[in-house]
Amino acid sequence: MRIRVLGPVEVETPAGRGPVTGQRPRDVLAVLVQRRGRSVPPEVLLDLVWGDAALGLNPTAVHTVVARLRRQLPAPDLVRTGREGYLLPPEVDVDAVDHEHLIRSARDLRSAGQVDEAVRRYRRALALWSGPLAYEGVTDELVLAERTRLEDAKATANEQLATLLLEGGTVPHLEEALAVANDLVGEFPLREGPTRLVMRAAYALGSQAEALRAYADLRARLREELGIDPSPPTQALHAQVLAQAESLVAPARLEHRRITTAIPVPASETVGREEDLERLRRWREAGHRLLTLVGPGGVGKSRLLHELGREVSGELVYVDLSGLREASAQEVAAAICIEYRLGAAGPDPVATLSAALTRAHLTVLVDEAEWSSTAVATIARVLMEHCPGVSMVITSRTPLGVPGERLVPVELLDCPQSGEAGALARTLPAVRLLEARLTDRAPGLLITDDDGDLLGQIVRDVDGLPLGIELIAGQAATRSLTELSELTSRRLDVEDDRATGTDRHRSLRALAQSGIDRLGPAERATFRGVGVFRGSFTADAARVVVGDAATDHILRALARDAIIQLDRRGPRVRFRLLRTMRDLALELVAETGPDELARLQSRHREWYADRWRGVPFHDEMLNEVQDGFEDYLHALENALACRDAHSVAGLGVTLGWYWLFHEAATTHWLDRILRSSLLGPADHAKIALMQRSLNESLTPHATAPDAATTKALLADDPEWAVWAGLVESIGAYVVGDVDTALLEAEALLEPAATTAAHALPEVLATVAVMRATAGRHDAALTAAEEAWHLIGSSPGVIQLSAVVAKIGLALLDAGHPSRALAILTKAIDDADRRLGVEPSGSLLLNAGWAALDCEVPEQAAYWFDRALNESPRVVQCFLAEAASGASATLCRLGVPGARGHSAAAAELCRRQGVPVFPRLTAAVDAAATSTGGADGDLEGGQDVSRWVAVRDDELIAPICEAIQAVRQRTRP
Repeated sequence: MRIRVLGPVEVETPAGRGPVTGQRPRDVLAVLVQRRGRSVPPEVLLDLVWGDAALGLNPTAVHTVVARLRRQLPAPDLVRTGREGYLLPPEVDVDAVDHEHLIRSARDLRSAGQVDEAVRRYRRALALWSGPLAYEGVTDELVLAERTRLEDAKATANEQLATLLLEGGTVPHLEEALAVANDLVGEFPLREGPTRLVMRAAYALGSQAEALRAYADLRARLREELGIDPSPPTQALHAQVLAQAESLVAPARLEHRRITTAIPVPASETVGREEDLERLRRWREAGHRLLTLVGPGGVGKSRLLHELGREVSGELVYVDLSGLREASAQEVAAAICIEYRLGAAGPDPVATLSAALTRAHLTVLVDEAEWSSTAVATIARVLMEHCPGVSMVITSRTPLGVPGERLVPVELLDCPQSGEAGALARTLPAVRLLEARLTDRAPGLLITDDDGDLLGQIVRDVDGLPLGIELIAGQAATRSLTELSELTSRRLDVEDDRATGTDRHRSLRALAQSGIDRLGPAERATFRGVGVFRGSFTADAARVVVGDAATDHILRALARDAIIQLDRRGPRVRFRLLRTMRDLALELVAETGPDELARLQSRHREWYADRWRGVPFHDEMLNEVQDGFEDYLHALENALACRDAHSVAGLGVTLGWYWLFHEAATTHWLDRILRSSLLGPADHAKIALMQRSLNESLTPHATAPDAATTKALLADDPEWAVWAGLVESIGAYVVGDVDTALLEAEALLEPAATTAAHALPEVLATVAVMRATAGRHDAALTAAEEAWHLIGSSPGVIQLSAVVAKIGLALLDAGHPSRALAILTKAIDDADRRLGVEPSGSLLLNAGWAALDCEVPEQAAYWFDRALNESPRVVQCFLAEAASGASATLCRLGVPGARGHSAAAAELCRRQGVPVFPRLTAAVDAAATSTGGADGDLEGGQDVSRWVAVRDDELIAPICEAIQAVRQRTRP
């Protein structure tokens, strides 16, 4: 089957072609075609296709339209339902994709001198159009950019076809060229290129008058519309036609002498750079004349340049500056003159080059310009100002800083996260490149999905740097995958054993050293000092750790030279070192003497320990710890090893807050801190309290520190004293002691209001939950409203998790499920969209229960599925609750086997010491009543002997699968 978009949107099958009827189905299909192979969430489709009309609608409207679309398709499963949304599989044929492939191959064939085949490819590409407008019948806003791109490609293909036909010189070729060119003039009356083609074709066919008339018509249009005359090239052609120049009789002679210098051809397939190449093509087609590919050494800038050079049609000059160290502008200009075959460049090569290229149409590729960046910048500035037909594509670790320069960052290849599924890991570019090179060097090496973790580790250890991947893979002929992974521990010194490549690319050490050798003393000191950082770091952190040498100016200069990398993901720019560069930096630290590393590590741990000491947990703190987590943890490790009690206390509290927010499923770091015997009584009480709070989510009946002792130790710190009370209240609530939970929570209202205002919203929300659970609904609503008022209309990440989740639960237990669901779903949307973070488990679970109480079990299935199968922040007792909610939903929906799932969820609750949720019991009872059976009841001493030998993960896996299947089937 094929989907046609080059004209009216149609579906083509062996039985014939037919349009897609209905505006919404057609629009949905257009969105999916443009994102072929990628899932599009229903919420995104709703926003795109419905626009303003989406207000008040939910994704159910999308599901209805998709169902209508599927009924029109010969194979309904062509629009698939994935975990994230709907998608059109990448293997579905789309005529626009074939159109682009044909045009690209035609360009390649023309460059290779295979003109006749190039003409055939252009004709085939243009024949795919079934109407004048791409995506005809689709709402303009959805396809405007894609439509414009396709139509520009069509116009360019027509021009190239007409040019090739003119070069053919036969009468049929000339007549076809004239027809194509006249059509182009009709579509683009103000473009001069089509008119020049008409003039040349008409004159070659013996019609001087038609050629002159075409020029006169163009001049009239330009004067009327733009108030200008035709450009000098068009005027020059007009003069040749008037003079009946002999060169016009043979159209091929009109072409400028075609010079294409040799460029290196990659010896192996380029992997993982498809999007980068496409981006380069788009920017060139959009008219960007100066593109600079920037990135660290070994990232693959030169390979991209060589691949692009193979696609360039027309004149091309390639210059490799790797052998010219600190060349002058005159030397670079002379090198380009030689490649352009200008002969002697004279006393001023820059002026000679500029004069020679004034009217030329030429692409200049300059490789490794960082060695002579000032000179290349001078040449680029001159050519951009004086040679309008010249474009340049340059590779450099450093931007040129020339007006009109478009920087093209060449990034490290994406690597899988630790623990990412093997099959998924193998789809990522870094692993794909590694596998391709392993196949080249060790064809007998068998690789399966089970090797995904190991492959991921190898590419992560070299930061996804293509050169590092190539060097490691180069050792595969005599090594196993495990041995290759061990090789990455000495990644700096793994050498290329082939007799190709430059000395600089012989090893990662040589590559790194080539950049370091050019640094001055201050830059070297800064580079050396930042080697103690494990992850990304701020300029403030670098100044403290390294000292005054690490000024903003030096850091940004190192980043500009790709010695250190920029991380722009947060509100402030951060810096980081590649592992190879960090290895080299630490070697330089060791060379300065035995005390230097200890001095840097001491400053490092003190910075992170004191960064948030005594500050209440808030969003900025959470974000910075998350961004710099590797360094916070490394500082804690170092502080424990050095027995630095002051730093251990500060880091323990900071990281404890972070782990609490993320509902982390481990407490071993807090255990290590407590066992270290480094803490004073108050600090020990704080860490123990955090450990207890985490343990409540892991094992509700875990041994807890004495509450009275803890309160006494923290009495002088109002914020901590209030938080200790909250832990006591929530601990009692988790095990079902509602009276104690309510008593503890209400006792916190007065101290929070007077001495710990930061904690007051969470205290009020906790009180609201306890009152609602105790049946005091009006009082619960009062506390919830006050908490809501305090946090405002745009709560932060922490307030969403700590306050809004509790407000929603209180409303739910107080008999207001609709309002609870509205608040909770908005909070989750805020987390997903406004704040860009994973919603907490509490938000997801409470939204699920609220949806059940609102009699929308399909929506409940969505929230419980996210909690169980997608959220990394649902652990242990929360996991038992998520399993209970999912099972209750399955019962409500009447899914076969649901009551068995519910019994398994109840067993999980018992194991975790969590009371069986009343809503789960009610759902099972309702299911038993409706089906006339009672197997799976949770009352009357359910026989759980069959669960004795079943692990927790085995209990919950069938529930996860069942609720996921429901979500995918219903798609609320």
